[in-house]
Amino acid sequence: MPAIQYCTDNAAMVAVVAHHKFLNGLFEPLDSVPLAQYPVGV
Repeated sequence: MPAIQYCTDNAAMVAVVAHHKFLNGLFEPLDSVPLAQYPVGV
């Protein structure tokens, strides 16, 4: 969970998660298909 100072702005929360994923080498393949909504329970 991000620190509270990062939870007031959605862009800041996305940036913090993306930064940590980048640092850990967690990249999505370029041919992946984005989903606007995930089914419940996923």
